[in-house]
Amino acid sequence: MINKNRNKNKKEIDFKYSLRTYYLAHPFGSRRRLAKWQKRFELTLPKIKLINPFQVNVYEDGKCGVKRLVETDISFTRSTDGTIAFITGDPSIGTLMEIVYAYKHKKPIYVVAETEYAQRHPWIIYHATKIFSTDLDLIEFFKKREEGRIV
Repeated sequence: MINKNRNKNKKEIDFKYSLRTYYLAHPFGSRRRLAKWQKRFELTLPKIKLINPFQVNVYEDGKCGVKRLVETDISFTRSTDGTIAFITGDPSIGTLMEIVYAYKHKKPIYVVAETEYAQRHPWIIYHATKIFSTDLDLIEFFKKREEGRIV
C-alpha cells in the first residue's frame, strides 16, 4: 500500500535510507522489454520500487475498463514519489498524458528519451525534471542519488 502522506515533509527524507516508489510510464509496445528492465533496475536499486501500469491494469484483455485504467494510472502519478517515463519511439498517448499529470501533481519526472526528437522536444524539456538518452544514464543517476552524491 502506498502511503499518501509520504511526501508532506519531502525535504526531510533521507534518500540513502528511505524506500521510494516511482511510477513507470511507458508505451504498450515496449512493455515486455521494460518489464525486464524494471527487474534489473530494482535489483540494482533495492530501495526503489517501480509501479508498472501494465502489471496493475490488464486493459488489452478487457479485464480493466477505460475509466478504471485511466483513473488508476492518474492516482499512481499522484501517490508515488515521482515518475520515470520512457519515450521509445513506439506510439503512446498514455505516456505523454502521465508525464503531464505527474507535472500537475508537482512530482519529479525523469524521462528516458530514446529518440533525438524526444530529447529536444519543447514539451518534454518543459515537463521533465531531467532527461536521459539511455536507461543506463538514468540508473547511474539514481545510484549516485542513493549514495548521496546527488541531492
